[in-house]
Amino acid sequence: MSDKVTLTDHQMYNLVEQYVQIKVDRMSHKDLEEHVKENLNDYYGDWSIDELETIIDSELFEELVDNVTTETSEAK
Repeated sequence: MSDKVTLTDHQMYNLVEQYVQIKVDRMSHKDLEEHVKENLNDYYGDWSIDELETIIDSELFEELVDNVTTETSEAK
């Protein structure tokens, strides 16, 4: 395919969607897990503490804050 291909937005979306499906089908469960973790870390990493507090259950939020503010966590 030496000639430059021109696709509509819809065609481009479909091309990417098909490619993503093939990539996902070829991934192991471990690969999928790692990919999701990276995406979620990137996504939530941009949130403020106040924004995170609104989406995390209050008990879990307190536990997580405690986990990251203890001396053993700071030493890592």
